[in-house]
Formats: sequence, structure tokens, C-alpha cells
Amino acid sequence: MLDHLIKEKKAGVAIVGLGYVGLPTAIAIAEAGFEVVGVDVNEQRVKQLNNGRSFIAEIPNEAIKNISKKFSATTKWSEIKKCRVVIIAVPTPLTKNKTPDTSFIENATRNIAPHLSPESLVILESTTYPGTTEELVKSLLPKCYLAFAPERIDPGNKNFKFREVPKVVGGIDQKSTELACLFYSNLINKVVPVQNARTAEMTKLLENIFRLVNISMVNELKLLADRMDIDFWEVIEAAKTKPLGFYPFYPGPGVGGHCFEENQRVIVDNGLELQSLTVKEIYRNTVTKTIRSLSQVFNQNSTTITKAKPRLNLACPQTPLKVALPENQKILLVSSRDTDRVINIFCHYNYQLRLTDKHPVFVFDQPTNQIKLKFADNIVAGDFLVMPKKIPNEKQSLIFDLIDIVRKGYPNLLHKLRIKPCHGNLSKFKFLKKDYRKGNYLPLIDFLKIEEKLRLKRADLLLGGGRGPSANYIPAVITIDQDWARLIGYYLSEGCLTDDKKTLRLRWTFHSKEHEYINDLERILKNKGVRFSSYQDKQWQSFHIKVSSRTLGLFFRDVLRTGTNCYEMRIPRSLFFSTPKIRQEILSGILRGDGGVYMPPKKHRYFKNDRYYIRQNNAVEISYFTSSTTLFEQVQIILHENGVIPYIEKRVGLITIRGQENAKKLINFFDGEKRRLIAYYLSLIKKKNDFHLTKEVDDYLFIKVKEVKGCYAPQVVYSLEVDKTNTLLTTGGILVHNCIPLDPFYLSWKARELGFFARFIELAGEINELMPHHIVTKIIGALNRKRKSLNGSKILVLGVAYKKDIDDPRESPALEIIKILMHKKAIVIYNDPHIPQIVLDGEKIYSSPLTPDLLKRVDCVAITTDHSAYDYKLISRKAKLIVDTRNAIKERRDNIIK
Repeated sequence: MLDHLIKEKKAGVAIVGLGYVGLPTAIAIAEAGFEVVGVDVNEQRVKQLNNGRSFIAEIPNEAIKNISKKFSATTKWSEIKKCRVVIIAVPTPLTKNKTPDTSFIENATRNIAPHLSPESLVILESTTYPGTTEELVKSLLPKCYLAFAPERIDPGNKNFKFREVPKVVGGIDQKSTELACLFYSNLINKVVPVQNARTAEMTKLLENIFRLVNISMVNELKLLADRMDIDFWEVIEAAKTKPLGFYPFYPGPGVGGHCFEENQRVIVDNGLELQSLTVKEIYRNTVTKTIRSLSQVFNQNSTTITKAKPRLNLACPQTPLKVALPENQKILLVSSRDTDRVINIFCHYNYQLRLTDKHPVFVFDQPTNQIKLKFADNIVAGDFLVMPKKIPNEKQSLIFDLIDIVRKGYPNLLHKLRIKPCHGNLSKFKFLKKDYRKGNYLPLIDFLKIEEKLRLKRADLLLGGGRGPSANYIPAVITIDQDWARLIGYYLSEGCLTDDKKTLRLRWTFHSKEHEYINDLERILKNKGVRFSSYQDKQWQSFHIKVSSRTLGLFFRDVLRTGTNCYEMRIPRSLFFSTPKIRQEILSGILRGDGGVYMPPKKHRYFKNDRYYIRQNNAVEISYFTSSTTLFEQVQIILHENGVIPYIEKRVGLITIRGQENAKKLINFFDGEKRRLIAYYLSLIKKKNDFHLTKEVDDYLFIKVKEVKGCYAPQVVYSLEVDKTNTLLTTGGILVHNCIPLDPFYLSWKARELGFFARFIELAGEINELMPHHIVTKIIGALNRKRKSLNGSKILVLGVAYKKDIDDPRESPALEIIKILMHKKAIVIYNDPHIPQIVLDGEKIYSSPLTPDLLKRVDCVAITTDHSAYDYKLISRKAKLIVDTRNAIKERRDNIIK
């Protein structure tokens, strides 16, 4: 029955996804005489198509208008019930490393399932891994005929029409293959049936990987040719003259690894709070939740480090990348029982990494002054691992409106809480009840009703509750300044929070001799208008400060999410990503509370070679302990930001800090006796110690590897891949690379599930991944030769499309180049005649008109996409400096770097 409908072109056809593949396919099917329904979630796109307008530059409006009688677009899945053939052409969005995300395929399949007639034909065209049709789609559509027919549309390529490109088709059974071939024979001149869907899926990946590997090869040869002072573009042109056995691929601006041992810790962020979790905990507890790696905020790779002035900072992004799961992007997390060698990398200061042998790790290469990637089993004693210093500062407010917070989150408290002015009184408001004017307060619920009439600024109000001696008011608007930050630090080290049902109580407990810290905390509370009580326990030599306030307790517990006891404590996420000064004040409060300063006896007696010796000591040891694993990691990261690498002791949660340079950096974090001890130690120093176990260059710290050991014990290991930055921040703040292989690398991932290591694919991905950084290095070198620094230079990027003469920026290496340039403080402008705006890290950037004046004003022009619309003669004449990544300008000039 279905084959008859297809022959007669009476089978309605639905196209799910009207993008660069779906829309041209829909046009071809409608032109062949079928009734076509296009389904897309983008309402604006659907409206545009139904009005006869194309959103793809290379498809004219006339093409849409010509099929208007046969084609309609909709956002309603129910329209599919009219159709017996459904083509799924949704995107499999790729990370920077081109790992497909099959959630779009799964969502599309689930949405069409209720509306399909029995024995409909469903064809998947989206690029994916072998097995998707049989394993994923079939499980959701068990009664349908299913086939895979990979799209072969090449945007921007006008040499081949839709009908002229042969179509590969493979079904899950013989009948599915026959029906799919019958359908496509109406559209395509040549249909190529293959044995099954897996074969068709592998065919598509072979085509992609063939291109990937060859481009990677020429990219690597281009890097080598540069060092040998050879024009590689000329080499390609010469090789092209061979009439057989050679196909030209061209270098361009620009997709690996293994797994973590289950107890390896990773810093993660769920958008509300930061956590230090083992990868096993992530897999078991949070794999289905919204999660992103904290190290996504670090954008590292193989990058030159220089000490030249003005220095070229290896800056981290200023805002963490936003990842909303599962709608947009994923962190891919997979567990498997693996017998690969597990490598234990032991560093000085007791830092340690545990991962499988082929996991990529960042190392600092001293001879070249570069950060490079090494497989774990190639790490040797003497290598330096990488720890970023710079913590991103999110553009977020540190002002908390408690009235708003209560109104939205705690409506049951509106009638219990009151407001009162910080200064003056409410007696002037004659319309208020006499009791309110006399008591100088107003119930919060009443205040919200007449707030506009009162015209009182919330910042000038206090918020609280209780009566008589138990009444306690705090600022209605809290602005986190240095005092608040230090108070929170004191709480994280010496505090706790309890709920006695009537109110919430915050307590701080100090040693009774720590007068400076006690006085500091009491001063802060008084200045903030917070009532407190205090008492001294003579038996235990402790001094307690207590605040009874449900409002302040809710602020600490639920808004800041500080934790309530020593095992839960964490620096609030908003404060951790605020400013260096706020972080320093928090650390100051933490170290004053839980930090210790110890000076050994001046004379040390020891026995050696059968006799006793006496040595004069001059040392100081700063220690810190916490029972919270998250706070432990956060403190280390902030210490790194301040140039301090602590020693991780065997006792879990304990670090010690030694050395005169570290003492100088930390003395201002302390007060009282602890500060006096450090100052006394520094006053006795006569010569500077020279250690070689750590290094500090610009925004990075490097720690020396002490020993590397491997074992073959079979165990469960976990692969964790992070989108965009491909980096993870592990125990102690050590930076490592993604786990899973890259590019059309679901195939590589699938191969690994079968115990096969796809070396070519992974190697190709590593090479391509370096290209944007290589281009930036070229720009830096070209500017330096002109006696200019990248910092503050104006860079014009020409072309952000991933391919010539199209309007699609997806996975374009130009976007990565722009990000790197911006992170290095360059002023970046872009132009693309096909793409009027791009979005980077949530911010819109608009294309600037390409004028002779603009070319003259910028310090460097980077050609990243060689659109035909560009006047390259004008560009070469007007621009001061050009870095041409596409060989777009054929002439040779002194201002052009190929």
C-alpha cells in the first residue's frame, strides 16, 4: 500500500527540521510533486516561509513561492498525521570538537511518534554514529519502516544540484530499504542502496573523516612548513599539477583522550553553588541534572607565554560559558569497565592525578615557553602541570534586595516581618496607624501595598522581626562589600547555623585569645546594624558570638547557600565569581578563623653520622584545615589566584604553606599574633631561597611532576567531555583536557565502547584543535614585528562563516579566534557580508561595514573566510598588516603574512 502511494506521489511527506538540509530537501520533494509539510520549532522561520520568504541566502524567495501550492510550514507536530513519509533532518549540534548531540534526534522522534500511521516510512538524514537508527529511533518507533539516508548537501557549493548528488540509503530491514530507495528515486538521479542503516551511517562518517584527516594532515604540514620557511600554499599548487593520485586539501584556521579513575575529583557548578565531586559521584548523582564543569570558564590550549612588556596575558574568559542542559548542550559522561593502564602522576607538594594512559594533560614546555598537550603515559618526572590563576569575574550584582527575596520566595513571612527606617521615623506619614508611627515600624505586607506612596528607598530600610529584646533588624538591601565578605569568611571557618523553629541562629566561635578577630567581627556586625550577643566559655577557652535572625539566616542558608555546618561550608557562587578583592577578604576571614601560624624552635638538635648537631631555624608554617571538600578546593584555587601553591597534607582537608615568598603574599590576610609571627619571620630573612618545584608565568602556575607510576588493575573508569572549552579543573586546581576523542567523534567514542582505539581520528582532532591558537600566535608575532602588543590592538576579522560564501557560522574556527583575541585584551571587530551578527558568550556582536577608512584604522586584518564579495586588492592596499589564513590574496607584499 505505501509503495503504491509513493509511486503515485500521494504519500504526504513531512520534513522535521527546516535548516540547511531540511529546506532544500523540502523544496526538491515539493518540486517532484509530493505534498510537503515542514515542521520546525522556530516560529519566526515558519512564518517567514509561509510568507514566501527564504532565510537561507543561496535559496531565493522565488524557490519558496514556486512550491507554495505543495508546501506549508508549521510548528505543530499534529500536522504530521497527514503524512506517510517523514524525514528527520534536525541538527546534531557539534561542540568545538564536533561531537554530535543526539538529543535533537530523540526529541524529534518522540514528538512524531503519536501522530504516525501504522507502517509509515521514517528516514533519518542527520549525521550521527553507526547504530543510531537501529538502537535509538527503532526503540521509539517499533512499528515503522526505518532507514538512514545521509544528507550530502554542501552549502555554498553551486557545482552540484540536489538531483545530481547520489543518495546512499540503508534500512533496518529489506522492506525499509526498498521503500526509501523508491521514495528517493523520485528526487535523485542515482540512489545507492547499502546493506543496512549502520552501513549508511558509517558511509557518512567516512566522508566526513576523510576530509577531517586530510585537512588535519595539511594543517600539520603547514605548521612544519612555517618553521622551515616554505610557502605551503605554493607547495599545494605544485602538487595539484599531478593528474592522478592526489586531491588537494587546504590548511585553514581550524576538532582527546581517555578517562578518569573513579575517585578523581572535578570542580562542577550547577548554577546555584560550586561542588567538588568525584567523577563517580557526578555519574551517579548528577548526570541527569543541569551541570557544567567549573573549568569551562578557563579557555586554554597550546598557547605561547611571554614575559615581554607589555605582557601578553593568557587571560581566562571573563564570564563562564552558560550551558543549559539538556535543551542546548551536553556534558557527555560515560562509565565503562576498562583495563587500560591507570597512570598516577605525583607532583611535588603532594598534588596528584589519576587517569588512563592516553588521557591528554596540559604541560608547560620550558624550552618553547608554551603550554602543550601530552598523553598521561608520556608525562615524566620534571614536567610541569598547569594550574590557572585567574578566576573569571561574572558581570553580576552583589546587591541583594531581601524584601524582594522574601516576597518571591517566602510569602509566609510577609505578615511576620517588619520594616523600619535606618534614619528618621515614620511619624510624618499621618495616614499610617498610630501604633506604626509610634513604634516606628510597618509590617512588611502593609509596606508592599503602599510602597509607592511612602517613597522610601529600600536601601534606607531595615528588615526584621521579633518584639522587645528579641527583635533584630538587618539592612533590607545587602551590598556585599569587603566587610561583608570577611564576615562570610569568618562564618565559613568558625560559624554554624541552627534552626530552633522560632528563628534561625548564626554562631561564630573563636579562641578567647583571638581578640583582634573577635573585635573585627563585632565591629562589622555593629556597622551593619545587626544585633548580636556574646559570651565567653572559660572552661573551653572559647568566645561565642550569636545572631538570632530568621532573615539573615535565610540569606546565608538559602540565598548565598553557604552551608550550615563544617561539612557543608562553601564560598557562595556569586562571591566566588565576583572580584579578586572580595575573594581576598573571604579568604582573609577563612584563614583568620581556621588558619594556623607556627614557628619551630630557633634551635633544632638532630643526629647525623654518629654525632649531634644544632641548627639555627628560621621558618614559618601557615596551615589551614576544613572538613568541607568543596571549601578545601575553593581555598586552593583562591590561593593559586594570589600566586600561592600550598602543600596538600596526608590528612584529608589539611594544607600547609611554607617559604618566604608565600609568607610575604599571605601576611596581610592575617591580624593579631598570627600576623606578628609572620612579620617576625620575614624580619629574620637574610637571603632569598630559590626553589625550582613551581613556576609562575602571567596567569598560570606550574607545578613540577615528581614521579609517574602506572598499573593495569581492571576497574570502572569515567569519560567526561565538556563542551566549548574541552577542559576540566581537577583536584587542587590542575587543568586537564577532555576525555573523549574529538570531531565526527561519536564514531571514535563508539569504537572505544567496542575496545577499539581510533588513533587517526583522535590525532586529526588534536591537530585541528591547535589551529585557532596557531593563527592567534601568527597575529601576535606579526604585531610584535611592528613593535605593537596584542593587548589593546584593533583586529579586524574578515569572515565568520564556517565556509566561503554562505551565511552559517556553526563551528566556525573564526569564532574561536575572536574569543581568544578578546580574552587576550585585543579590540576585535568583524565583517561578514553574509552574517550581520554573531553571539559570543551570550553577547551580540554586529558586523562592521568594510570601508577603506576601517582598513586604515585597524592594526591588523585577519582573513578567516575567503568570501568572494571581498575586494582583496583594496584590502591589501589599505590594511597596515594582514594575516591571510586562506591564501585569499595571491600577491606577495611585505604587509601580508600567509
